[in-house]
Amino acid sequence: MSRLLYRLGKAAALRPWRSIVVWLVLVGAMAGLAGVAGGALHDDYTQSGSGSQKARDLLEKRFPALSGADARVVVHGRSGRVDPGALAVAGARLRTLPHVSAVDPALPSPDGRTALLTVRYSVQVTELAPKETVDRLRSATRNLDAAGYRVEFGGQVPENVTAPGGVAEGVGIVAALVVLFVAFGSVVAAGLPLAVALAGLGAGVSGVTLLAAFTDVSTTAPTLAVMVGLGVGIDYALFILTRHREGLAEGLDVPEAAGRAIATAGQSVIFAGFTVLLALCGLVLSRNPVYMTMGFATGLVVAFTVLSAVTLLPAVLGLAGRRVLRRRDRAPGATVHADSPRVRRWAEHVGRRPWPWLLAGTVLMITLAAPALGMRTWPSDASSEPESNTVRRAYDLVAEGFGPGANGPLIVAVDLRKTDAGTLPALGTGSPAPRGW
Repeated sequence: MSRLLYRLGKAAALRPWRSIVVWLVLVGAMAGLAGVAGGALHDDYTQSGSGSQKARDLLEKRFPALSGADARVVVHGRSGRVDPGALAVAGARLRTLPHVSAVDPALPSPDGRTALLTVRYSVQVTELAPKETVDRLRSATRNLDAAGYRVEFGGQVPENVTAPGGVAEGVGIVAALVVLFVAFGSVVAAGLPLAVALAGLGAGVSGVTLLAAFTDVSTTAPTLAVMVGLGVGIDYALFILTRHREGLAEGLDVPEAAGRAIATAGQSVIFAGFTVLLALCGLVLSRNPVYMTMGFATGLVVAFTVLSAVTLLPAVLGLAGRRVLRRRDRAPGATVHADSPRVRRWAEHVGRRPWPWLLAGTVLMITLAAPALGMRTWPSDASSEPESNTVRRAYDLVAEGFGPGANGPLIVAVDLRKTDAGTLPALGTGSPAPRGW
């Protein structure tokens, strides 16, 4: 494989525009296909054999109005009790919304200052557009806002509204560019890993959209795929670029340095990418459709980033020439250092006094890791959202007005063909079971 990669890298560096044009056509074609034939993202929470899945299947057969998604409209009076008439008007408007099968009667809190309207849908939350659905809820309850009440939204539908992505990734790209520039001292060297990673990322994300045309792909899969793909893409390109700079420092010409970098570091990149793909295959063992599609989508992006690192990067290196080096290292007759003298001196200093620096490093890492002791990993509900989010505010109002447990409603589905109806009162308050259960 090393000989093949060497020839591939050197050929790409000698004729860079061939590889670059091929990649431009590839990314453009996949983006075009994704726009024309790509599918929509769709969550599939089906978990065959689980108790909740059996209950949902039973509800779909016997009580369809209770089997779909739900939303909770929480109304709070800032200065007094909530007017039942205003709640009735809002409830009537909510019943006219698309896919709404029922709106439960308004449930007031003991002090009357908070009321809860539960909106039930005839379809699952995966069949709804959460943001558009919440916008309709806001429009239907506008009379409550006009009356001076505080209105917040909770339940399955509002909790599935996701904020627009891209901000965190953009900040990460800028931060990576700054770090790479400080490390390499060259804008070209700093930008190459990002450019190559973004090329692989563009093709991979388009591939995920095409995959959604044939199977359900989770709405969170592209976000995970972008995060992982961006990280490994920069890492893989950086590994090869560092080896290429070392070759230039040894006096090799650009095509030879690129060929040897792909033959050595490129081989490691392929192995590392294969290891990541193998790890992602483990998600198939979960048998959970959401996790499985996360693995498929992320694996697709990782595969394209590996491909861009070993085919596109040597072409870009050939086009960049010696501009991947610092400016002072490009002058004729200049002594090229692939490493940083400052970093070398710092490493030698630490090596002469290992124990103090080991202790200092340990203390620093423990200090940085200390917040993990207060990290909340469960429950993953609306209470973990920031206070600026309406679902968090709705959660707090329900907990304050109705007490502990009110935010965790539970539906118990019992098939009377398999259970004695006389035992049902023991499951709850002792009230008669609904007819047909």
